[in-house]
Amino acid sequence: TEATHRGQSGSSPDRVSSTTSEDRFVPTPRRVGGALKGIRIVAVAASNRHSAVLSDAGDAYTFGSNAKGQLGISLGSTHQHTHQPRRVDLSGKDLSRKTCVGIACAKAHTVALTADDGVFQWGHGSWSP
Repeated sequence: TEATHRGQSGSSPDRVSSTTSEDRFVPTPRRVGGALKGIRIVAVAASNRHSAVLSDAGDAYTFGSNAKGQLGISLGSTHQHTHQPRRVDLSGKDLSRKTCVGIACAKAHTVALTADDGVFQWGHGSWSP
């Protein structure tokens, strides 16, 4: 049977692929590469369809499903699902760079804590002032 690939291994091309149901699971651990190459990761978070990592420099990276905007990428973009980690822009309205110190994932949203005590949320059910 055909199934949509929804893995979070970070090792496949930046696209949704059609595979057999037996091919969509990765039973052997694989190193996540792409944008994370050479970057020291200090924290990881995962949900059922997306993952997030935090670098020692305070940058948040996300990959997996963006069906509800949980990757921090605009809905309707060409990246509804990506296996390649992408840095999340936490600059906010003031456009100053934020240093992320914590990250968490839920089913359809992601939350980040910044060094200046800011909390950023994106994805389904995001709170807006």
